[in-house]
Amino acid sequence: MALTCSDIFKFIFAVILPPLGVLMEAVIGLNGLDNQMSGVPMMSSMQPKNSEASEHQKNEIKTNLAIIYSNMAACHLKNGKYARAIEVCNSALKNDPDNVKAKFRRGQAKAADGNLAGAEADFLSLGEQVPGVKAELMKLKSKFKEADEKQRKTMGGFLSRGRIITDEDDEEAGTTTSKSTPASKSSSTPTPKIRELEEGEE
Repeated sequence: MALTCSDIFKFIFAVILPPLGVLMEAVIGLNGLDNQMSGVPMMSSMQPKNSEASEHQKNEIKTNLAIIYSNMAACHLKNGKYARAIEVCNSALKNDPDNVKAKFRRGQAKAADGNLAGAEADFLSLGEQVPGVKAELMKLKSKFKEADEKQRKTMGGFLSRGRIITDEDDEEAGTTTSKSTPASKSSSTPTPKIRELEEGEE
């Protein structure tokens, strides 16, 4: 008895990758049905007796594909494969743009991958009435705060140490320098200087 490609794929997806294997096999089957009903020519043995598919059947196939892709995203999230989870969620949303779980899981994957703005957009598009969204938005708020603090530490207060002043500011303060270059005299734009802020000055 010879093994066919189909048998090998079934073995790989059913034994090696059990949770994803079952889902992948369902996706392959539903994609075949979807292609078949869309008019894509298939092998004669796979052609159904009744080649006409109703709108209801097409919508049901797309809804089932979206559910399966959403469940695959949950598996990828659990395994820490965030980029793959985002891809699978996008596939789910292509089949069913109103799939709440796919948007929610895509938001979780984006947040874990570091795309905080994208995650926030996904969660806000769902609305706070969806269970779990409020908690995820609170987590994002703390991650935004951590990222902001990290950026402030990285910059080391560089931007808040001084302010750029012009010759006009110096004249107002009465601290103009008597030495000026000929280039600065001829130009009409003031030359910026950096001055340390005194305590209490803003």
